[in-house]
Amino acid sequence: MKLNCDLGESYGHYQVPVDEAVMPFLHLANIACGFHGGDPLHIKHAIALAKAHHVTIGAHPSYPDLQGFGRRHMVIPETELGAILQYQVGMMHAMCQFAGTRCEYVKPHGAWYHDIIANPLVRLATFQALQEMQLNLPIMLPATCDISALQQDANQFGITIWFEVFADRAYLDNGTLAPRGIAGAVLS
Repeated sequence: MKLNCDLGESYGHYQVPVDEAVMPFLHLANIACGFHGGDPLHIKHAIALAKAHHVTIGAHPSYPDLQGFGRRHMVIPETELGAILQYQVGMMHAMCQFAGTRCEYVKPHGAWYHDIIANPLVRLATFQALQEMQLNLPIMLPATCDISALQQDANQFGITIWFEVFADRAYLDNGTLAPRGIAGAVLS
């Protein structure tokens, strides 16, 4: 088991002051790529912090939804969705190279993370775009009751899936995360 956290989500004057506090305890850092949170300075800082603590870095791309923090579902044509993924992961890959480290996986953020499970078109477009990058990066997705379709689609594109569960979230009977709007969905 490895502990991961979403980081690098501050941008401009909006501050999410958790990066320094939690980084020493993590194995994996899902660093925002600028579309739901994160700006170049904060992304660079999060990468340096992860490197200093020997934490594995992952790209944390999202739909282009800065106002909704990437939590709003969007209908985006598959080719555009692929370009959005490649832009964000490519940026993270380059920023890590500049810092003398590596981006080693991808974990989609928010609505995109959930849409990959619920929508085969989103899933296939995401996997295809990741394959086209030829970086051989695994993708982190939620462990649900039925992972067979995910595995089958990932295998088609040569993508490895890292499955994740949340210690601070409630689950529905079907194995998916309870929506944040439901009382008790976020445990604290």
